[in-house]
Amino acid sequence: MKQLRLILFVTILLICVPLVQGGFLSGLVVIPLDNIFTRTITADAITSNWVTFSHPLLNDNDAAIVFATPLYQVPGTTVFNEFNQPFGVWYNAGRWTVYNQGSAISMSPFVDASFMLQVQGLSPNVFRHTTSAGNVSADATYLNHPLTNSAPSAMVFVTPTYFSGATTYNNQNIGVFYDTTGARWGIYNQSGAAMPVGTGFNVQVLSADSYTYLHTVNSGNRRAGTQDHITNLNHFALNNNPRARFTVTQRYNPTGTVRNTNAIGTWYDASAGVWTIFNQDSDQLPLNALFNINILEDDGDPIIQGLQNGSFEVESGIDNSSFVPQGWFASNTAQGRRVCNAYGAAINVAYSGDCALQMTGAPSVSATFAQTYRPPVNRRTVSLGAIVSGTNQTGGATIFARVFLADGTRGLVRLSSTDLNAGTYAWKYVSGERTFTSDVVRVRVSIVTQDPTGTFRVDNVRLMAIGLLRSEPAAPLIPMPDSLPVPGMLAIPPLDDAPAVNRAPGEG
Repeated sequence: MKQLRLILFVTILLICVPLVQGGFLSGLVVIPLDNIFTRTITADAITSNWVTFSHPLLNDNDAAIVFATPLYQVPGTTVFNEFNQPFGVWYNAGRWTVYNQGSAISMSPFVDASFMLQVQGLSPNVFRHTTSAGNVSADATYLNHPLTNSAPSAMVFVTPTYFSGATTYNNQNIGVFYDTTGARWGIYNQSGAAMPVGTGFNVQVLSADSYTYLHTVNSGNRRAGTQDHITNLNHFALNNNPRARFTVTQRYNPTGTVRNTNAIGTWYDASAGVWTIFNQDSDQLPLNALFNINILEDDGDPIIQGLQNGSFEVESGIDNSSFVPQGWFASNTAQGRRVCNAYGAAINVAYSGDCALQMTGAPSVSATFAQTYRPPVNRRTVSLGAIVSGTNQTGGATIFARVFLADGTRGLVRLSSTDLNAGTYAWKYVSGERTFTSDVVRVRVSIVTQDPTGTFRVDNVRLMAIGLLRSEPAAPLIPMPDSLPVPGMLAIPPLDDAPAVNRAPGEG
């Protein structure tokens, strides 16, 4: 299902790089450098119920499609605050703003609260949606788009927006859901309040991969006691990484089917080295609450995924098309092939999305899947990772990257053969990284089984070539005072109590 993501809008800060991270197509596209960043509310930027933010990607760019995620505190700073209101984004007088959906609620109590802002342009998987009498049912509005229709595994991200033709306020916390009956994705009000006609949403549709995933609140990641409004995220690109940047959208199904009527925020807990999601009003996060997460920066570097179709969602369309994933060279599809779920089936062959790579054992037989990537200039670190599982897999599986360097030498990044051939094991993430003394010219990633003994599955293969210099200097973390309160412990204006709702979105 991954297809080409084309982001074309005018800005003074553009670079041209190969990109496949979280997109639907692949190839050479134009993207803004560092298109996710943080902004903090300051008193001088407030007008009534909105705050104006300035950034080269935002200023005088009415074509921008902006996604906003509340942030309790920008890591490395000493200011913090919660933001417990439904909000949207609005282009006003050459600048982008974040506004309170409650038009009478001033922004002043929220000085020092922050947002992670992602800037996109209209593209095949980024668009605006306006509610109308034809797409609204009860508390929900239904999307009608080729990337969301009959696409239950799509990862949908939304931010309310205000523009000509969509000027109705919706003072509600929202989420997304998939209606299996109508085979449509929808946006719904968590409280169960009726969805108004004439309100707007920015929508981004991605497919699941190593950086775009579903987080489920459970007893293992929800904190206890007075911090039970906080859930810890556990991801290789987030852990011990205060410079990570990501977007979040609440979700209703396929599992969980619970509503969380609270406004949510994000927080990096420096003492534990973890990113979290929390309820701004400190109400307990319900177990099985779901969140779509899309990580766009890892340690300050824009994530440039080097591999095409690393989650194997797209078939090649040529010889044995359903078996060969697009972008990959394949040998011996009898022993190694792309396999996919049947929707609603009890057995799930993929870690995320619908498809994965499956290699099965046979004496004296090998199978290979390979792909070559040419990174941008000035890259010297190669990072390779994959999510794998095994059934009676005790030998023969290897995943490695052959690295060709500018000085004519070669290097190797190999994932642990012990981890790959560990018998029968559930999905797990395996990674390796190496820094070279010369620039990387070309990388060839290979997934190989030679005389395998069982069944080996691979999903969400990712490859990054990281530059010597970060996109901006790494800011040193400023020590926080011992008395710094965790989110949910501040006194800020409450949102009107929302009624308890137990029905599914879109039901009257």
